[in-house]
Amino acid sequence: MRPEAFFSGPGLDRADALRASPQRIAELATRPDARELVWLDGIPATDERGNLCWQEVTDASLFLGLKGQAPRFSGLAKPATQAVRVSCTCAALVCRSRAISGKAGRYMSIESGPIALTSPSTTTSLSGALVTAYT
Repeated sequence: MRPEAFFSGPGLDRADALRASPQRIAELATRPDARELVWLDGIPATDERGNLCWQEVTDASLFLGLKGQAPRFSGLAKPATQAVRVSCTCAALVCRSRAISGKAGRYMSIESGPIALTSPSTTTSLSGALVTAYT
């Protein structure tokens, strides 16, 4: 089974100032240090260490940004031949002072969470008016 693709950590400089100039981006695609992201089965290809795979530019449809001073592009991904889920997260240690938030002495189910709707505990009729009490 293929590992799940995810991206985290320092990435590309999106080079926002260049994005308003299609001519400048086209010039960047012709540079010898320009690279294009390799796609495999609808997700970015990675090497055995999990690094993205790059190749010489053949399709500069999408400007991704700059890695240092080197431009990075992507062709448009072909549809996946198999279902894949992409996760853009990374593992991190999270410190919590308490296991659960809420009022002391009250139980909240981890599976069902808080109860949004509660049935009335008392219903009373006063001279034709219906009064309902929730506790």
